[in-house]
Amino acid sequence: MPNEPLKKSHGETTGTADTETTVKAVGAWVQQFARTLKNCRLYDPRNAAVLRFRQQLAASLHQLVQDHGSFTLRFASDDVTYENASLYPAKSRDDNLALPFYRDGIRAVTFHAGVEPREIDALMAGLIRVTSQDATEDDDLVTMLWQAQLRHIEIDYIPAEGDVAASAAAEGELAPWPTGQAPEPAPGEAGGSLREVTLAEGEEGRSDDWKVGAATDEIEADFDAMQKLAAGEMSRFMREVQAEHAVSPIAATVTFIEAFLGAETHGDDAVEIGRYLPRVLRLAIQDGQWSDAQKVVALLQKLKSGWSSVTFVQELLQPISLTALKDRLNGQSPAEWTAFASFATGLGEPAFEVIGSVLAELDGAPQGKPLVAALVAMCRRNPERLAPWLGDRRPAIVRQTIQMLGEIGGNGIVSLLQTAARNADPRVRAEVITALQKVDVKVAKPLLMGALASRDLRIVGAALQKLSEARDPEVSQNLLLTIISPEFAELSADEKRMFYAALGATGGDEVIPELEAELLKGGWFEKVDETERQAVARCIARIGTPMARMVIEHGAQSRRTPVRDLCRELLANWGTHRG
Repeated sequence: MPNEPLKKSHGETTGTADTETTVKAVGAWVQQFARTLKNCRLYDPRNAAVLRFRQQLAASLHQLVQDHGSFTLRFASDDVTYENASLYPAKSRDDNLALPFYRDGIRAVTFHAGVEPREIDALMAGLIRVTSQDATEDDDLVTMLWQAQLRHIEIDYIPAEGDVAASAAAEGELAPWPTGQAPEPAPGEAGGSLREVTLAEGEEGRSDDWKVGAATDEIEADFDAMQKLAAGEMSRFMREVQAEHAVSPIAATVTFIEAFLGAETHGDDAVEIGRYLPRVLRLAIQDGQWSDAQKVVALLQKLKSGWSSVTFVQELLQPISLTALKDRLNGQSPAEWTAFASFATGLGEPAFEVIGSVLAELDGAPQGKPLVAALVAMCRRNPERLAPWLGDRRPAIVRQTIQMLGEIGGNGIVSLLQTAARNADPRVRAEVITALQKVDVKVAKPLLMGALASRDLRIVGAALQKLSEARDPEVSQNLLLTIISPEFAELSADEKRMFYAALGATGGDEVIPELEAELLKGGWFEKVDETERQAVARCIARIGTPMARMVIEHGAQSRRTPVRDLCRELLANWGTHRG
């Protein structure tokens, strides 16, 4: 097109438009328009921040027109200007506000008093459509804006080929809106005057130039298509409505506050939100919405509004509050228990008392595992914090505390378990031995040796298994004294086998003489328990020292067939028995 000067729109003001103040004001609004357009591209149209930006944009435009009158923006391929002043030069291909207008033939846009927010929204929606990745060749900004019936926004554009008579005189001339469906502005309203465009003979009009009295087949076909889609669209709409109503008021409030704080807050906005959030937090806890409660705590900590987690925890530790928490948790799923643990942990160090008190109220209920895991994580570096619960009168609480200490592990828990090892409840004592599995055997030895006096086979077996981790002359001598005592004969075969196995793992040459005597004892006519003799032989083979081998070799020469056969078998597999 020839580079002819653009016509000035009839509604454009000339009085104050040339002043520096007006140029700055219009430039500021164009910058705001560009920012709002970027946010509308990034976020959902229903996003609270997007709605707020659009409202502010419309309000700014109203104020601008009120202060300076109607104004006209002109568009080149790479710049937006007002009164020949550059307002938004293109910084890159992606940041070129003028290009969508210029590409579709729009050379000027005039904003008149009374412009409605819907007109700004229509202008912005058209820009987003023609610049999106889904845009097609049929997407035309002029057509979209004409169909939107913008009464207070006047568009000057260069028509495409076929819109007007293709004459050399008309080339490059700006054209007003085409005649057709766009209504005339009401009396007293601003708006571009609509002039009829005469088409050349044989030339087809634009798709949006609909003549009164023309055939309606196309409209009826479109209406039928809409009718067919109506049922599915109604179902989709109802699903969206139901999904929206399914969100609890607490969750909706938290989402709204997060969006609000993510936008540009002013003045005392954050202070007012900080005063309101504790109420939301209490309602979330009352309804058992732990994820939302955790988000509220994070917001309160971020705002630094004076809210204290210590004071709040003191409220939660009141008996009536703990009972309410227990009742609420008892009716919830494992996932909600995990969410409660995350919420409580987010309260910081004071959360230890909350989680521990809730566990105590639950009296060892199995669904409290997420709370147990949270306490273990909090006490891993300081297990002494769990000491008060070891003296609880309820065995279930004591056992659960010992389990947590066992999960923490380390030699530091041994001193804490000494009192629990003397508990009258055998289940508590069994938990103590289990908790010692992650402790150095030398440190745990006093408690393990004391457990050997128990009549509970599980406790004795667990203690012997732990003692068998290292050779220890003191342990082996104590085990040997137990084996040669008269009371040992009263033990079951399984208990005897466990003692011999532990002696073989802990003992050395110091116990070989006594074991040899046990292996070879008995005369021809004396009844001997061959099962026990085999246990003694395997114990010697497990010690595996040269002295132990000499004893087995001597036994292989025995005249007693069971002893001789067993010792020869052990020699054939020597080395596989040693621990």
